[in-house]
Parts: sequence; C-alpha cells; structure tokens
Amino acid sequence: MSDTEEEQTSFKVDYAKSSRSKCSGSQKLIAEGTLRMGPMVQSDKGDFKYPRWYKFEWFEDVWVAKNPGKLKSLTQVSGLDKLRFEDQQKVKALVTKGDSSAVERKEMSAEEKQLEKESKMIWNHKEQLQANVSNAEIKEILEDHGEHVK
Repeated sequence: MSDTEEEQTSFKVDYAKSSRSKCSGSQKLIAEGTLRMGPMVQSDKGDFKYPRWYKFEWFEDVWVAKNPGKLKSLTQVSGLDKLRFEDQQKVKALVTKGDSSAVERKEMSAEEKQLEKESKMIWNHKEQLQANVSNAEIKEILEDHGEHVK
C-alpha cells in the first residue's frame, strides 16, 4: 500500500446494532450494544467501502499492533461523536497513544467534566427509553411533535 493510500485509510466506530456481526479477528459474534471499531475497506462488489468490524478490545490489542502507524489521527475516525463520553476517551487514547489502557488519566477540564456529565445523562435517558418505551410509541410521540420519522 502506498503512503497516499495509507494516509487515506479511514475507520468507523460505533455500537453493534444487533448480535449478527462477527469480529474479523476473533471470528466471534459481537453482542448488540458492544463497542466495535474497524477500518473501512473497499468492496469487491461495487464502488463503495464498508467497515471490517472488530470488537474494540481486539482492535486495540491486536489490530493496532499488527498495523502500526495506520491509525494516526482522530480525523480518520467516523462515528466518534455518537459514542458515550467514556468510549470517546478510549478511542482518543488509542489514537494518541496507541493503547488506551496505558494512558495516564489526566485531570479533566471543567468543560470535559461537564461534557462527561451531559453524555452520561443523555445515555441514561436513551437507555431508559429503550427499556420502557416501544419504537412505535417513540415514533408516534415524534410525529405528534411534527418530527419527520423514517
């Protein structure tokens, strides 16, 4: 792979939407809601790319070691803004240090503390909604408030 191709390598991170995808490293199923990350790879079936998923821990421990220097910047990672604050920190630590478990916890700024608090509150509300309200009821509420729902 040329330097230009290597620089263009992009990654995606998110929570598994179901329990159907497999970790490309361990070949084990990735449970729904589990943090996963992977490089975007070119499809041989068309002109598009798709993520080759790995459980985050496998990606962190094995993929990065086998592919040194490919994950260089947060600008290569899409989906970061949709993660819980603590998972965003794991990804940021992985990119900046190469190993989030080895990163020393620095003192958070007041803004980071506020973001963490808000992130936890939002995710708590989301989890409560998922546990207590059906998708049909959520769609009905959104439509009643003039929101377009797919």
